[in-house]
Amino acid sequence: MARYKNGITGTFRGKVGNVVGVESRGIAYMRSLPEQSTKKSSEKQVKQQQKLAMLSCWLKPISQLIKVSVQHIGVGKTAMNEIFAINYREALTEVHGGWEINCQRAIFSIGELVNSIVTDFSRMQGKLNINWLNAPESPFNRDNHAATFVLHNGNKFLAFNAAALRADRHVELQLPFDFTLETFHCWMWYSDDTLKVSTTTYIGELV
Repeated sequence: MARYKNGITGTFRGKVGNVVGVESRGIAYMRSLPEQSTKKSSEKQVKQQQKLAMLSCWLKPISQLIKVSVQHIGVGKTAMNEIFAINYREALTEVHGGWEINCQRAIFSIGELVNSIVTDFSRMQGKLNINWLNAPESPFNRDNHAATFVLHNGNKFLAFNAAALRADRHVELQLPFDFTLETFHCWMWYSDDTLKVSTTTYIGELV
């Protein structure tokens, strides 16, 4: 793929002959159309395609939250690129010829803020209760850091963005009906008003 500058007719988008014009982050590129391959994919390629498709589908529902949950993004990458790469490497487990997500190893945020230690994680009368302990205050551990909680019940995500402050040391979250009865996993991280975040903490699973 080549970057190009405006010509006499300016940039273009779409297909023209055997090239395609695209724009990414305000930069115009053009690339040739891929040739149709008649070669059958190898078993390794098929597995890779399955992993890519599964992880993409799994992360898509919370893509907007992920966009603001990565503190340092590499050149030419997006927050989703960073999160996808780590989960692809760490959170995918092969089972019975397929793939599943190892929720204990999955993350949705990357940053340097300090995490808390969760001391209680329980569900009662349709509400999720979480208690935690904080480390001594520091520039990376302020009382006003906002806590976000993400749940997944095997079918869908449920996010509580900025649901409590670090100083609260407790949160009570009202659960929708399907989360009051089903098994789900829970994660937590912090953020501040300068877009700093903590790396995701896996809290646990409630059955």
